[in-house]
Amino acid sequence: MVPVDCGASNEDEFHLADVLRDTTPDPETAYADREMFELLQRRLQRLPPVYREVVWLRGVQGFSTEEVANMLGVLPGTIKSAWHRARTKLADLATATTDKNASGNT
Repeated sequence: MVPVDCGASNEDEFHLADVLRDTTPDPETAYADREMFELLQRRLQRLPPVYREVVWLRGVQGFSTEEVANMLGVLPGTIKSAWHRARTKLADLATATTDKNASGNT
């Protein structure tokens, strides 16, 4: 049996409360996250494939412009343009969806 304090220094010390803390999101947050992800997926499907790929790699996966350019074999400026155009198209899709819902059409 190993004692909880096991002689760890203050820098390495952990607290049992931190270890036992429930880090799972509450059901409402989990539902909202799932809804947001599904909405993003639907909007991404409406983008041209090249924009979809840039959004996924740059925006969702978090790769830098240079990393995405290397992955796709293009210049960083091409990625910057595609990233800007994709975000503009996504914003347009969001506005169109909001306008459609506000008018009562689904």
